[in-house]
Amino acid sequence: ERFDLIVNERADFGAGYRGRALCLFELERIPEAADSHLRRFRCRDDHPGSVATDLEQIARAALDKNDIETGTRVLEQLPDQVSDGAERAIKVIGDDDRAPMLILRSRLLLHLNRAGDAVRTLVELVRTDEKSRPQAAKALEAIIESGQARPEADFALSQAHEALDSTPNALAALVRLYEDDITSKENVVRAAQQLVVKADDAEVRLFLGRVCIDMRDANGATEHAVHARRLRPGARRECVALLRRALELDAYNPGTHFAIAEAYLAGDQADDAVRHLRSSVEVERSRAREAIRVLEEAAPRSKNQGLIWLAVGTTYADFVKDHKSAVQSYTNGLESSPPEELHVPLLLGRGDSYAKLK
Repeated sequence: ERFDLIVNERADFGAGYRGRALCLFELERIPEAADSHLRRFRCRDDHPGSVATDLEQIARAALDKNDIETGTRVLEQLPDQVSDGAERAIKVIGDDDRAPMLILRSRLLLHLNRAGDAVRTLVELVRTDEKSRPQAAKALEAIIESGQARPEADFALSQAHEALDSTPNALAALVRLYEDDITSKENVVRAAQQLVVKADDAEVRLFLGRVCIDMRDANGATEHAVHARRLRPGARRECVALLRRALELDAYNPGTHFAIAEAYLAGDQADDAVRHLRSSVEVERSRAREAIRVLEEAAPRSKNQGLIWLAVGTTYADFVKDHKSAVQSYTNGLESSPPEELHVPLLLGRGDSYAKLK
């Protein structure tokens, strides 16, 4: 109470605040003792180093009593008040592996430009403490924003978000890493593949398709594009763009032609779909019946039924040699009110198949 009177009369009297803090410490009123010591930093008659030493004692006492809030509040102040404050705070934390202390340790390491050590501290936290993963992810984002340890921090952040089942954020970190750090591409690909195994996602599939393009793997890109469209039908345009790039690598790939045809049919772009399906079947005739099935399913909902039935009839006639089915397909096309320019091809196709039936 006497020290209260002293500091009330002289708000800049460091010795008064120190005396008050020592009394409060003896009374085990640790948070109030910490406040008194922190006030000393504003007093001209007190030495910051001496204040820091007293605060170290306060922080240790707070942490021993599991008062994480007070311990953290005190240690966070040290780097801003004394030149070796971060080192002092890290020394106080020592081997304390409680989540708040590990997160604080990472911030202090970042203050010392030891971002790599900060990342490794947070990686361990992500691995061992499920509840603290959101805070660890936030701390990793701060490291990335600082521009330090970018590849390592991005990779760790992707792992943290994967553990949090936040696939979009995990993917964003991997994409950033893939674009920025050429030395980590193999690790990025493996991490993205792990994401697919854990939770199949259209965006991850599109990213892996892009990676396959960079690796000149047309089959891999096609596979990921097909999966992406099944997972998210609205990704049709992105899938078509990816498949076009795959065709630039392998212009005669039957699987890629077939996949892009299906995507075009989903958008009722019958001209392009028919062209690519025929290219697929010409290279791999065993795909003919599958192409017919896809076209027959698309015909009822298409505005271009005549063209689709013409393609079905042609596929039956040229590749399956089933002229009876070809005749029926051409007839369906004629009955679908096709545009005038399709009348002649449909009639000629039906007539040719009739002749072969006889």
